[in-house]
Amino acid sequence: HLAIFNKRKDVNAIVHSKKPEILAVSKCCKLLKPLLDDFAQIAGISARSAVFDPDNTIASSKKVVRKLKGRNSVILKDNGMLCVAGNVSDAEAVEMVAEKNAKAYVASKLFDKKIAIAPHEAFLMRFIYKAKYSKKADEGKKG
Repeated sequence: HLAIFNKRKDVNAIVHSKKPEILAVSKCCKLLKPLLDDFAQIAGISARSAVFDPDNTIASSKKVVRKLKGRNSVILKDNGMLCVAGNVSDAEAVEMVAEKNAKAYVASKLFDKKIAIAPHEAFLMRFIYKAKYSKKADEGKKG
């Protein structure tokens, strides 16, 4: 966690989610695409997978940080997902939308449906959300 805090000045809270659907996704996915608008907006345009090796924490931590770039979530191979944000309630919100997205992913696999949001649309959703959220956060600091 320290590597994330040192590299991402916008992150002050990390939730390590091991919800059942998120654990399932961490066992099979190298990339979790957004199936839901709120995942694209809040968690990121995707969640990439990183392997964390406890025997090599420095190199593993760097990989996790790199996979987290531009996102608020990263899958830990076979170990759930890290959900990051500026505070605990926002990190919990990332976890909540990640769980919903993971449920949608599992359902899409069960019914053999490809329903991911197009990358350019996810990027636009994320950009607009971040711009709007940043503006509100700045207004809250002034008030």
